[in-house]
Amino acid sequence: MNKYMKSMRGITVLGMLITVVLLVFVVVLGINLAPPYIHHFAVQDAMESLAKDPELKSMSKAKLRDMFLRKLQVNYITNIPADKLEVTKKDGKTALTLNYEVRVHLVANIDAVIKFNEEALVE
Repeated sequence: MNKYMKSMRGITVLGMLITVVLLVFVVVLGINLAPPYIHHFAVQDAMESLAKDPELKSMSKAKLRDMFLRKLQVNYITNIPADKLEVTKKDGKTALTLNYEVRVHLVANIDAVIKFNEEALVE
């Protein structure tokens, strides 16, 4: 009988419970944190397309911000205010800089804060 018990191996109920809890936690994190990163890729595309616009150099900052917001609205991104977009000179070139953060509710009173910093040089 002792030989038989030593040869049996497998996962215990406690081990399975811990594995399931960890798996559920990872899935919840993935479901809640994926949308901000997907939106960030759309923000990157909007900034890059804006930086490639040949009329950008003659635009006012207000018009530039308005065009940026329109590009974001096409992708249903409404949580980034236009005043976060900064237009600066960097090494003799115009740079578009966007710094923003997104708060994501995870579980109970636990939130995640994701900070994004994007920059695009005007061509």
